[in-house]
Amino acid sequence: MVHLLLGKDWTANTDEIFRRIAKDVANRRGNRILMVPELISHESERNLCQAAGDTASRYAQVLSFTRLFRRVSDTMGMGAVECLDSGGRVVAMAAAARQLSSRLKAYAAVETKPEFLTGLIDAVDEFKRCCITPADLMGASRQTEGSLAQKLEELSLLMAGYDSLCARGKRDPRDQMTWLLEQLEEGTFAQEHVFYIDGFPDFTRQNLAILEFLMENAKDVTISLNCDRIASGLLAFEKAGETAKRLYNAAKRAGVPISVEVIAPREDALRPVREKLFQGSIQEGEAGEALEVVRRGSVYAECLLAAHRVRELAASGARYRDIAVVCTDMEAYQPFMDLVFHRFHIPLYRSGTEEILTSGVIATVISGLEAAVGGFELRDVLGYLRSPLSPLDVDTCDRVENYAITWAVRGKAWQDPWTGHPEGLGSVWDEDSQNQLAELNEARELAVAPLVRLQNRFREARSLKQQVLGLYGFLKEISLEERLVGLAQELEESGEPRQAQILNQLWEILISALEQMYAMLGDTAWETEHFVRLLRLLLSQYDVGTIPPVLDAVQMGPVNAMRCNRQKHLIVLGAEEGKLPGYSGSAGVLTDQERVELRTLGVPLTGGSVEGIQAEFAEIYGVFCGAEQTVLVSCAGEQPSFLYHRLTKLAGGEGEFPSIPGFAQADETEAGVYLARWNAGELAERLAVLPGYREAENGKNYSLGRVTRDCVEGLYGKTLNLSASQIDRQAECRLSYFLKYGLRARERKQAAIDPAEFGTYVHAVLENTARCVRNMGGFHKISLEETMKIAHDFSEYYAAERFRQLDSQRMSYLFRRNLEELDMVVRELWAELSQSEFQPEQFELGFGRGEKMPAIAIDNPG
Repeated sequence: MVHLLLGKDWTANTDEIFRRIAKDVANRRGNRILMVPELISHESERNLCQAAGDTASRYAQVLSFTRLFRRVSDTMGMGAVECLDSGGRVVAMAAAARQLSSRLKAYAAVETKPEFLTGLIDAVDEFKRCCITPADLMGASRQTEGSLAQKLEELSLLMAGYDSLCARGKRDPRDQMTWLLEQLEEGTFAQEHVFYIDGFPDFTRQNLAILEFLMENAKDVTISLNCDRIASGLLAFEKAGETAKRLYNAAKRAGVPISVEVIAPREDALRPVREKLFQGSIQEGEAGEALEVVRRGSVYAECLLAAHRVRELAASGARYRDIAVVCTDMEAYQPFMDLVFHRFHIPLYRSGTEEILTSGVIATVISGLEAAVGGFELRDVLGYLRSPLSPLDVDTCDRVENYAITWAVRGKAWQDPWTGHPEGLGSVWDEDSQNQLAELNEARELAVAPLVRLQNRFREARSLKQQVLGLYGFLKEISLEERLVGLAQELEESGEPRQAQILNQLWEILISALEQMYAMLGDTAWETEHFVRLLRLLLSQYDVGTIPPVLDAVQMGPVNAMRCNRQKHLIVLGAEEGKLPGYSGSAGVLTDQERVELRTLGVPLTGGSVEGIQAEFAEIYGVFCGAEQTVLVSCAGEQPSFLYHRLTKLAGGEGEFPSIPGFAQADETEAGVYLARWNAGELAERLAVLPGYREAENGKNYSLGRVTRDCVEGLYGKTLNLSASQIDRQAECRLSYFLKYGLRARERKQAAIDPAEFGTYVHAVLENTARCVRNMGGFHKISLEETMKIAHDFSEYYAAERFRQLDSQRMSYLFRRNLEELDMVVRELWAELSQSEFQPEQFELGFGRGEKMPAIAIDNPG
């Protein structure tokens, strides 16, 4: 018997499913299986125990399709089949493309652009979900022509080659559903169990084949779908309605009794939102009791709004776990959400998973590899040194970075001892600068030595197998595994359990990725650049999830991760055009037009823009349907989406919220400061925050103090000597003057003979030349040739003292160019002074205390 439960309110459908399972458990009827998407399996297990009691696990269990496959395999004594993970599938496709490289034209770029591999994997996924074989694709290619025929033929070859590789090693996880159907057909598992299916917006052709078998063979099957009727035409229910139609027709064809039951939606203040979210006439303000719509000026302001609402709800008795925040653009909202909620002491848990490629640990590995095989370019090496697991502490890294930028260190210069002055070109050497240079060389050796050995391993590698071993040796040399364990412990102790959970998974993922590269591509040869790109692509396929580290936390996630979540209070951020909904068209190796043509050729390929839009609307509806008491929707963009406008009308207009939260923070000090503002000492005592209040009270009369004389003298010296340029700078910007002449902060610039440095050089040569000529009797007694020789001697001496760190070729070029300008200046000086009675008496004559000339007093008439 098949029971088809249809309903516009998926929460009511789910409640009905749990009610029926609870009744079975109460009557001690076992072998009940509840099948749900993997995304909500954990939550469904909790809800099952809550609905059916402590003995629920004796009679019922929660499984996804993947876990059902493992369960059936165990029952039949076949054990688990080892499958490729996401990264392994990319490696397998890369191996298949390598083997077929001579036969590929449309996808020939795969070998030099590994990024194309993900598109091919997605295509294979789609073909297998639709039960399309390589033979089907090859047959279709013979029925058409042009670029589509070429594409289909090559996709058929690639899919067949990929399957052949998987058959000899780890299997493709997308084949699990095919094996599951085969095992169900061979055994009696289906006949021995009663199945409840809930939470799926639709099913793949593989899943549908399994469901059809269960409907024909299981004792009883109950399937819940979120739609108003079979073959529904409503936007939110088109996909589920089409699925209901297929299941109904399949049961009729098999002669299986089937009943269709429509589950009544729950009656509450949010019912108008569920019924009129996408279409239908709206009565102004009909959902105003439970719905608020607000427009803010920025993403940050939206996050402040969310924090304000959460604190209001918590103050009214709600638990944090009763509240969910849905962000239409996680990349834009998550940094601000983390910042604001941390500041407001609100526990926040992100639902779903995140890519490991964004992890700083993986950045350490990638940047280190790029630095070693990329010729030690400055950017790559500094990226490695700035990564979270850098071998240098932050202060040392700053000094190494300053030196490297100043002297433009790159290539072999990272491996050779540094000889440049730490302060840059033209600085005077002393004992302190020599010690600084020694420390820098010690840090350079510590940081670069493992990279040099990694570079040598890759130079000697003749196959990908040797490249993988070389990278593994580097990871062991920098003690990555041990440092990850230590960093995870620090995060756990500092109150960041979610980040600690992520770190604890990274080492196994990284090693698994390298092992799969070694096993499938080990004997092939890859250029180092292509190896790095392949590794980056491989790691981008992995993501990590976590379990909530605390029991009571606000849950946050994107629309697709929150579509099956039930919460009393829902906050939706980013209701802008292009984000809610945010479907941007179908992607992949086949266009929408090609998909349509394939269907006309008899290839049952699903997907495309229409189905993508249907799925997006179903997910949005699922999010709003999960709210039970209140909904707050906000928008920060200039163009709100059409859903925002419909919700605004349902709410009775846009609401108003204060720009700054008007409540005390949870921290004792912050609460004390807030109450001290209103002199509310009695209230502070009642709230047990009196110490914080008194501390704030004591600081009320604080004022800015005066800088001591010792401090000023430490910054500027006992006597303030001002040049014209210093006076100009102080008049233009006092902060700039303080930074340059007080703190002596210097702009970091590359060591080079720029116009300022050249001017200093010319000034020094001219001064020394004029002094020497004066001592020899003056310009009228010294010939031009002798004067030029004196100038050249001083030029070479200055260059040897100040510019010796520059390489000889560069020195030769610069001084050939600069000497021409210097010669011109010296000739003009000689020509003028040799004919004049003027003779220089002083050079750099000083005025004031301790100088040869007295200070010049300027009377102030004011």
